Amino acid sequence: MHDRNPSTRGALSLAAVLLVVSGCAAPRAVDPSLPSWDFGPDAVFPADLSLLRAEDGVALDDGGLLVADQTHGLRRLEPDGGSRPFGDLSGAGYANDPPRRHGAANGVSLEPDGAHVLVADILGGGIYRVELASGATRRVYAHDFGVNAAVRDSSGAIWFTQSARNTEEQGELGMFTPVDIPEAAGALWRLAFEDGRFAERATLVRDGLYYANGLVVDEARGSLYLAELAANRVLRFPLDVESGALGSGTTLFELPTPDNLEQDADGFLWVASPLANQVLVVDPDTGAAQVAFHHQSPAQVELAAEWARRGASGTSRLELLTPALCEPLPGFLTGVILGAADGSVYATGLGNGLLRLESPLASKAARREELATSYASAWSSGDPERLASFYAERGALTVNGGEPAIGRAAIAARAGEFMEAFPDMVVAVDSVEVEPGRWLFHWIWTGTNTGPGGTGRSVHLRGYEEWTLSPAGRIASSRGHYDEAEYERQVSADPEGR
Repeated sequence: MHDRNPSTRGALSLAAVLLVVSGCAAPRAVDPSLPSWDFGPDAVFPADLSLLRAEDGVALDDGGLLVADQTHGLRRLEPDGGSRPFGDLSGAGYANDPPRRHGAANGVSLEPDGAHVLVADILGGGIYRVELASGATRRVYAHDFGVNAAVRDSSGAIWFTQSARNTEEQGELGMFTPVDIPEAAGALWRLAFEDGRFAERATLVRDGLYYANGLVVDEARGSLYLAELAANRVLRFPLDVESGALGSGTTLFELPTPDNLEQDADGFLWVASPLANQVLVVDPDTGAAQVAFHHQSPAQVELAAEWARRGASGTSRLELLTPALCEPLPGFLTGVILGAADGSVYATGLGNGLLRLESPLASKAARREELATSYASAWSSGDPERLASFYAERGALTVNGGEPAIGRAAIAARAGEFMEAFPDMVVAVDSVEVEPGRWLFHWIWTGTNTGPGGTGRSVHLRGYEEWTLSPAGRIASSRGHYDEAEYERQVSADPEGR
């Protein structure tokens, strides 16, 4: 199904694409350790092509995916490719029954609590909140126009983008009008959350945007990033989450038609460009970028250049949006799904399937053994900073279901507690397995409790950690497990463990 001919795949460099399409400068490299992705002949997922307009999605802890679906609002995809509708968006008001009603589930984002997702309807204007455990769904806001993407911050407020002043009655025509001939009809809104409830009306934060699209709230950097698709740029705004105050925006990076935005556990921004058939990774601290995926023939480069020329001259260009712009991909690339256990990435789009991109790090036996051995050595080193370096910038370490340590500083502090209590501790690799949604690192821990206030007794325990990897191959999440009762028995000052 996919053209593997090197004369068409990646025929022009990214620098040439950017210069031809938008006049942007060639990007600088983000991180030389970040791998490039490719796709194989069986990369379209699921194989039965059971999706409809799979614009965006999120990865789940159990290995499944939730993706937008125009018919049902959401579909759940299992690792084996099985899929089914998820949630009750129709019961909460979502509908796509043209010409009577027009709906298109679009942006899908995971809330900070990890227990809910938000789904934005770019035609019907609703924002839906779905509980992952039960699928219970409610519409938390009905906007006057379509909503492209919605993201919740730690204060509970929802930030959302309006791409056009399109109403449900207008359908896709109203949604695409500001893309056909660029028009500043986009806006950024904030829906406050106070006293346990959402405000009745959202507040307009910025208007006059050229097709406001994906957005990311980066609380660690005090920033909000917004893709302005018809202006070919990603904006950065200083953000105070608690007050909801937004500073003046600046251009972080320029690229053709930036669509959805995602931020990985290492802090990098992932940006999809449907016009250039590519996914870029951007360092938000510097604006440096590199290609994660690119598939564009010379003919498609020329079509993209014609799109840019017509946009600059104010000439209609929607007729160019045909499959010829993206074939053999399953649809126009609009975003990525990050968070798969092995660090792989799924490209989303306006088609009936996802593109599963193969990472050089994904599920390689040698890589698993190397990571596990080095990680165990770090635990045995007595150096908590060394251990923390194996984690992504926003990585998390949780031990036996306790409060997670989030970020490298907190992880180093948590590891330091164990290292101080057991100065001679040694962690050895028992085995490493890969299961749907996670890597399992099984370990053997020995050590003597001679730290401050220690009992002087030794421990010999087995346990394991469940890992989710970042795209750069660092640990995004580790959930550690061991028998606490057995630990207390062994470390107890009472030799009988009473």
